[in-house]
Amino acid sequence: MKVVLADSHPIVRCGLKAMLANAGDIDVVADVDSAEAAIPVIAKHRPEVLVSEIPVQVKGTAVVVFTTRDDEHAIRSAIKAGVRGYILKTADDTELVRAIRSAAAGELIIGRAVAPRLAGVFQLIEQPFATLTDRQRQVADLVAGGLGNHAIATRLGLTPKTVRNHISQILTTLGLPTRAELCQMAS
Repeated sequence: MKVVLADSHPIVRCGLKAMLANAGDIDVVADVDSAEAAIPVIAKHRPEVLVSEIPVQVKGTAVVVFTTRDDEHAIRSAIKAGVRGYILKTADDTELVRAIRSAAAGELIIGRAVAPRLAGVFQLIEQPFATLTDRQRQVADLVAGGLGNHAIATRLGLTPKTVRNHISQILTTLGLPTRAELCQMAS
């Protein structure tokens, strides 16, 4: 099976190539320094799997994220983006090889170190605002609908300061850095 590697660290790409050469059925056809640089390489080689340190959507190629990020937001974003595998860089070679083979077969595989966080991740994917109070959910829905703080305040009979406080608490609860990511999560 053909694989393309995308990682910003040359030493990581070199190590992965050496490790995957021992797998027997995996042929690393190219390695690049970013997911963006992988797009034309994927078009040229048509690999079954892209191993990338960041999630990217590539039609016809399964993506396995090989990363150091193990927070729920990163995992949730990757799964929503359609990756077929999420493995931490602390994984051993057999776990990564298994993830690549599974992704090529159309399966979703999550590394052992990431698995304990999945219950919360899948709940948030199905119901992104499930952890919020009813009022916070109302505010979050209106933010996701594109309303500004004053419009939300008017609609819900609140002060703009109360709306700002709710939004701040919503972002903290969901582990999101910005209002824009709240809108993206809701979509």
